[in-house]
Amino acid sequence: MTASLTFLPGVGFRQAGVRLGSETRVERDGRTLTVTQFVSTPDGTDLTYEITDGSQNASCVVPGPGPSLFDPDKVTLRDAEHDYAAAFLRSTGVIAGGVRRSLQAKPVPSTVRALELRVTSSLFGEWRVHLELVPFDADGVGRLQPVEASATHEGVTVHVRGISLTAEATAIRFEAVAEGSVERIIGVGGLHGMRAGATELLLLDEHGRACQEIAKRDAREPMDRSELAVFPALPDDARALELVVPFITIEETKAPVVMKLPVVDPLALTFGRYAIRVLSTGEAPDSPRRRNFGPALAVRLDLGGWQGDRRVLFPSGVLVDGNNLGMGYGNGINATAPQPAEMVEVRMPDPHAPKLLTLIAPVVQVRGPWRVRFSRPSEPS
Repeated sequence: MTASLTFLPGVGFRQAGVRLGSETRVERDGRTLTVTQFVSTPDGTDLTYEITDGSQNASCVVPGPGPSLFDPDKVTLRDAEHDYAAAFLRSTGVIAGGVRRSLQAKPVPSTVRALELRVTSSLFGEWRVHLELVPFDADGVGRLQPVEASATHEGVTVHVRGISLTAEATAIRFEAVAEGSVERIIGVGGLHGMRAGATELLLLDEHGRACQEIAKRDAREPMDRSELAVFPALPDDARALELVVPFITIEETKAPVVMKLPVVDPLALTFGRYAIRVLSTGEAPDSPRRRNFGPALAVRLDLGGWQGDRRVLFPSGVLVDGNNLGMGYGNGINATAPQPAEMVEVRMPDPHAPKLLTLIAPVVQVRGPWRVRFSRPSEPS
């Protein structure tokens, strides 16, 4: 099915279908509902909308018995003759002055040109939005042309599967796969497909010209770029191409390492194939964030830096006395430029009570580059 895909800016590769002609908004009582994305193909429907109050204030999420930003809305779609299946929430994000929701639903027929979106929210009330839809892929613009090329390094292979050429952009579809002790790919470039600066991909041609990846700048883009790289439009004389991938992050198979608590002096361990140290354990330091979330066990780490072309970024999980209570990363992880975690935290009422800590599996950044060379396909006639 690769040849039947089309590149849609801000979305990614999709089969032929219908999409929102332009952002659509409705205002009421000082609030605005904006539908930023609607794409429907035989694989399903992707829908993103925002509800905001016009302010630039951060939305405050306060636990309590009343309505919450995170209460799912009831969302349905209908045209003049049919009610379509309800849309199901995929994610909710807090934004300035409101909330952004991304949903999925069953496909809408490609002949539909207008829909009514109905949203019932416990916090924001009821909304009706008229959507005008337009077809895409009818003229072949942006259609994916198949490519088969690959490069392998450190047991990880990057395959280039296709390229889409438009007057505004060059989109490359790729796939990363791994062998041996790898459980899954966590990200190409940065984590979860997020890339910026040194983690962005490059596209080179035979004339020595380098195209820097156009990074995902707008959080409203539903694609996480895990299988998509977007570059500026190629010059007409660029024929021999090379995709350069600087980093890939993997989760290796489970390699549990168990230690007794508390850890007072640095403890040297082997975590999978990697030498690391647990520096100490104890109650997490006080902070405004900590006061919001309560006490936690802090595990301070030295993950050993680069060991060849690999380094541990963080454990994929921890068990406390055999229980999985979740985990945080202290000051967090920058997905576009990840660095080894210096501390992980586990929230619990009494951080001094646990007797055993287990690190489950290492998440590892692998340093490239991978260089995948391929020829630009001939323009379709």
